[in-house]
Amino acid sequence: MQAGKVSWYEALKTPGLKLGRTDPNLDPKGYRTIFLFHLAEGYYHRNDLTSLLGDPRIRRRFSRSRIIDQDGVGQLDAGFFYRHEVVAHKMPFIELPNQINQSDPALASLYREQKFTTNKA
Repeated sequence: MQAGKVSWYEALKTPGLKLGRTDPNLDPKGYRTIFLFHLAEGYYHRNDLTSLLGDPRIRRRFSRSRIIDQDGVGQLDAGFFYRHEVVAHKMPFIELPNQINQSDPALASLYREQKFTTNKA
């Protein structure tokens, strides 16, 4: 990390930050966000990143279409999106390393280690 720069996960701790994600029980992007945090813990050699998901700001969950609407009207400072969504909506974004962004076919075996079970019966 460069001097004067804050990591994306440290930025999530900013007081007053409004961060949204989709519900993992309703949308694959929601559980892929959970996977991202698990993968990030391994990548950054930290064991405290997944706990950020318990933060009330991050637990603001929206349906797939509503999270774009919420961001578009200024209700959120940041959110978890697919790259094609941020490009289509001309939103600024941070590109995360392939080891955690789940986009590199060569890392499929790493991504495949992640599991999620919905709370729906």
